[in-house]
Amino acid sequence: YISFWIRSIRLHAPHAPLFLVGTFLRDIQSHIRGVNHINTIITKLVTSLGSTQVMRNISSQLCFFPIDNKERIGITELRYAVESSISNDPNVKQEVSIRWILLLDEILSTGKEK
Repeated sequence: YISFWIRSIRLHAPHAPLFLVGTFLRDIQSHIRGVNHINTIITKLVTSLGSTQVMRNISSQLCFFPIDNKERIGITELRYAVESSISNDPNVKQEVSIRWILLLDEILSTGKEK
């Protein structure tokens, strides 16, 4: 299932960064093999697919970002990684005409009125 999505993203957005996020970290931590076992499986999968788009979790030395929504664990690391990736993307620094921004605002406000 994951390999399908990685291939699909690589096909349609070959230069987009890909963040793999695992939820329910608190439940996983209680198991003996836990996060490291999952990391091994995901690393093998990503390597076999040859995907260079997957962003690594450098602070935890993992190829995915384990988080727990209830306890807010790992979310800060994920946020920083996304912000760092975006700040280095040349498309983000591309200037946009004020007319396009106004058009977007108009479209978004029209959708809220309905």
